[in-house]
Amino acid sequence: MCKNSVTLFLLLISVNKAYSQGIVNDILASSEKRSGVYRTFSEFRTNSPSIVGDIKITNNKIKLLNLNTNKYETIVESFWGACLNDTIYFFLDDIETIKSHHIQHVKFLGRYCFFSDERNSYTSVHPILAIGSPISYYKYQYVININNGNSYQLTKKMMRTILGKDKELLADFEKESFKNDSFEEYIIKYNQRHSDEIKKISGNN
Repeated sequence: MCKNSVTLFLLLISVNKAYSQGIVNDILASSEKRSGVYRTFSEFRTNSPSIVGDIKITNNKIKLLNLNTNKYETIVESFWGACLNDTIYFFLDDIETIKSHHIQHVKFLGRYCFFSDERNSYTSVHPILAIGSPISYYKYQYVININNGNSYQLTKKMMRTILGKDKELLADFEKESFKNDSFEEYIIKYNQRHSDEIKKISGNN
């Protein structure tokens, strides 16, 4: 076998091995996230949205360009989330805690993917111009379990459950005076220290 043939053969083995280990289609390992809409968590995890095309997000609605009419149409079917310009969005449908529009920007990926739902509420002080000042502010913080796609609202109790596997990190968290303000910081720390907890996926998912 000539040298070039051997090189090509080894290259093919390397590519096949990468696919078998889920490296090519792993959202955590890919250097390029594929734009589109994920119908399921599995599509998100494997970086393989099943609804693709020219999409945009307007008023917290995902719209897809209809090539026949050349108009953007809102996607009304059920979906898990979306990716646009390398940014991940999650469809939040927790009716018990949600306070604003459903589509939320995921700030970072890892063992626990983090996003927040926060907004100001306004009161109108002018009946025609409908302008006003914020009267209330809320912020709810969430994580997505990268191993199963489930989302959880972060509370002190939930943080203690997550950090319970890391006694040192939990002890530091308990020393925080304003624990709610440190949720994101400790999720980042936990992700950095426990990347080994992330389940591998197969290239066939």
